[in-house]
Amino acid sequence: NSLIISKKHVENWTVEDVGEWLETNNFGDYRSLFCDTHRIDGQVLIALTFDDLRHQLNICAFGDIKRLINALSQLQQFYSPKPIKYHLDHGVLFKYYNWK
Repeated sequence: NSLIISKKHVENWTVEDVGEWLETNNFGDYRSLFCDTHRIDGQVLIALTFDDLRHQLNICAFGDIKRLINALSQLQQFYSPKPIKYHLDHGVLFKYYNWK
């Protein structure tokens, strides 16, 4: 499972937060590539695709790419908004979200 290392939303993560996440999830070998070379912060991290990892970051090991994609998918699921209640006010339906 992908470990979450910050209480702030992933889109607010700094490059350093991304580095800590990589280390925590056994992707420490890629910390320099993500953080030093490409300056990947939370907004970029959460949007990475297989093609980005393979062709932009030049990660060649298919197993590493798949593990990174799985961990990123868990991050996306963890930080996706979950509706917790609806409120009708003057005929307008409002939806409130809870960020885990």
